[in-house]
Amino acid sequence: MNEPRPIAEVPSHVQTARVVDFDVYNEPGLSHEFHETWLRLAGGEVPGLVWTIRNGGHWIPTRGEDIAKIYLDHENFSSRVMQVPRERMAGNRPIPGSYDPPEQNEFRAIINPPLLPRVIQSIEPTISGLATSLVENLKGRGECDYVADFALQLPIRVFLSYAGLPESDAAHLRHLAEEKVRPTGKMDVAEVMQALRDYLVPRIEARRANPGDDLLSQLVNGRMKDRALEVDEAVRMCSQVIVAGLDTVASALSFIMLWLSKHPEVRHELASAPEKIPAAVEEFLRMFPLVAIAREVRQDYELDGQVMKKGDIVVLSTMLHGLDERIFEHPMDFDLTRRRQVNSTFGQGTHRCPGASLARTELQIALREWLARIPDFGVKPGAEVLFTGGVVATVRQLPLVWQAK
Repeated sequence: MNEPRPIAEVPSHVQTARVVDFDVYNEPGLSHEFHETWLRLAGGEVPGLVWTIRNGGHWIPTRGEDIAKIYLDHENFSSRVMQVPRERMAGNRPIPGSYDPPEQNEFRAIINPPLLPRVIQSIEPTISGLATSLVENLKGRGECDYVADFALQLPIRVFLSYAGLPESDAAHLRHLAEEKVRPTGKMDVAEVMQALRDYLVPRIEARRANPGDDLLSQLVNGRMKDRALEVDEAVRMCSQVIVAGLDTVASALSFIMLWLSKHPEVRHELASAPEKIPAAVEEFLRMFPLVAIAREVRQDYELDGQVMKKGDIVVLSTMLHGLDERIFEHPMDFDLTRRRQVNSTFGQGTHRCPGASLARTELQIALREWLARIPDFGVKPGAEVLFTGGVVATVRQLPLVWQAK
């Protein structure tokens, strides 16, 4: 993210020992050591709650237990503000993500049904076919940029197929999703949202006039208790599905494949025993959390001996939960036998990601189909792999090479 981030004055209620200078989007070190840089923030004698002067000023809990607690507590922590600085939320309230119960409940009743596990199971053959086609087209080349050639391709093709939209729309939607979660400064928030509206409104109107059984039709024809969704509500709901569906899986796949490129023993284990892949995906999701999402304090709240004031912003780092050694022993180690613990990779509580089942399915199928055809691969010699922070972090490029057959 190249966009300048405002620096804030330290409020009088913030204890001096808690003040840090840490940019959750652009911290030096994130581009080369993404997860390690986050862990350094929480290391040593760092308090369980710190205040950073970056991005308008906000709190960062550094202990996984507290992160989980805040995720689950919508009475004290609101999702009205999901990004920092808070100005980025002006005119940009995703549905249902930025709404709290009970208001959120009616929106969730619309978005949940088409994303239930049993529904996603019915489209697994489509996902598998798309993944297989991508790998088959790549394996004879002996090299690719995994991010551009596979990770970015699969989720958007799955989404477009399920939403009944043409593949030719992929590049445009991908660009808007990128600008939403990792702004480059080329478009401001209002421009991104207007571009999404321009794209979605005619398609919403078409699905309302002639509804089908596709995802888009199911969302835009959903009803609140006593009324239809307003067009603006439908736009904001579909926008959240697009952004979440296109970005998170692509980023997770890229981090996973970078790690697998360095661990041939795990690649071979999963290739020879694909039934282990679902458990591996759960461990990878814990090892490579990517999201830094905000909450607004709804009323004065004490944590770690510090009072957070009503209106303060808290950024929840899923990295500091999934990699907290107080919860997960040897958190950077891959362990298929690890006793499963709850992590925050897909959120928790009322704001748990409604698309979690789809994301897991895509990750499992992507690994299964790739490892079945290209079990041996590595990072291209001399290539530098860099990361980009954001609401959702990502791998910029991942040049992979293998023996073409």
